[in-house]
Amino acid sequence: MSLLELEDVHTYYGQSHVLHGVSMDVEEGEIVALLGRNGAGKTTTLRSIVGLTPPRSGSVTFHGERIDGLAPFQTARRGIGYVPEDRRVFPDLSVADTLEVTMARDSPWDHDRIYELFPALDEHSHRLGGQLSGGQQQMLTIARALVTDPDLLVLDEPSEGLAPNIVADLRTLLKEVIETGITVLLTEQNTAFAFALAERAYLLSKGQVTWEGTVAELRDSEEVIGQYLAVSDAGSP
Repeated sequence: MSLLELEDVHTYYGQSHVLHGVSMDVEEGEIVALLGRNGAGKTTTLRSIVGLTPPRSGSVTFHGERIDGLAPFQTARRGIGYVPEDRRVFPDLSVADTLEVTMARDSPWDHDRIYELFPALDEHSHRLGGQLSGGQQQMLTIARALVTDPDLLVLDEPSEGLAPNIVADLRTLLKEVIETGITVLLTEQNTAFAFALAERAYLLSKGQVTWEGTVAELRDSEEVIGQYLAVSDAGSP
């Protein structure tokens, strides 16, 4: 049984039909990338999973339980840690307080472990979220998800809007997180960033899955990359 499974998911924004029968799965311990051009439906897929934009039809199953239609706080309690594209840090809470209020009881991701992994957060633990740089906010958002002790970490465009040197640091940090054995589903416009992390990929186009396979297979398929991804996405990580 897959840890996460989407079956024939159709999601709308009002009358706008965005996802047209998306089916995909993520096995426990996998790192899976959801790729595609802007507007392909990547973020909507993640929002459908975590309950921000529930599917109108189809199913989302997590740990063998239907979760489509649940509120975001309910999917979080079931073990899905969500890192939104726009970060949404608490601007008036310090780094330390943000971690404290979101930390699950007996979470293995305690302050010491988080600060060891994210030394920049340790250095700025008393600063307010609104005073952090973009890279620091992204680290805080990932840390905020980790302290809930998730079984699945869902990352929406983690490198979006960050300087190249910060993206390189973030990639290194995420590799360290992945080495703990956590399952990850991420979307990325920066395909090279995703290639450096993921083992398997799905490509979306106009709200439909158009290709699935290993990252190694995708790297070798210039035709698929040219058809469904921006030309610049094919660069080295």
